[in-house]
Amino acid sequence: MGVFKNAVRANASDEAATATALRDKAEEHERNGNYRQAAVYNNAAAKADERADVWRDLLR
Repeated sequence: MGVFKNAVRANASDEAATATALRDKAEEHERNGNYRQAAVYNNAAAKADERADVWRDLLR
């Protein structure tokens, strides 16, 4: 069971890192005035957060 939990934690961490990177990219687009592209990245970041939550829920 330890291997499974470690894999789940790693996947949750990866998804959280992905969400952070996507938000950073969205902020970059917003600074450049490209709000439509920023919205795409913000939506993708929200989905990555949701996936991270799903992985974390498996640990309960």
